[in-house]
Amino acid sequence: MKEIHTESIVLNDLSSLAKLVLYRYMRDEVLIPLFLMKGHHIHGKGRHDGKGKDKDKDKDKEDAKAGAIIGIFINSNDNGIPYFCYTVLDHMPEGNFVKYSSQSGVEPEFTNDIDGHGYIYMKVIRTDQQV
Repeated sequence: MKEIHTESIVLNDLSSLAKLVLYRYMRDEVLIPLFLMKGHHIHGKGRHDGKGKDKDKDKDKEDAKAGAIIGIFINSNDNGIPYFCYTVLDHMPEGNFVKYSSQSGVEPEFTNDIDGHGYIYMKVIRTDQQV
């Protein structure tokens, strides 16, 4: 199998990731899934709690031990290098969906309940991969 090289883009928080997914959904009319991986040691990245809060604002350049990494794979064009856009979470979340609304002003949250009106629900695919 041929190895595919990807570039990584670190996003500030889960809200930034949700906005990127929403943009892709509005542009392509396809709601892409989020990939969740067990965290490990992330060089040069601050930590976030998964609720849009930066745990170490003054320590963004320091190393962090992540509880989880959540992100999406995107291509800028058909022949371009794929990008993995992700954010670092303090812990492994329980929910299998991320609930988000750009209208409500409420931070995105992990949930298993997908019945709320006025939200998009992004599927979370859990992998055994550790980064």
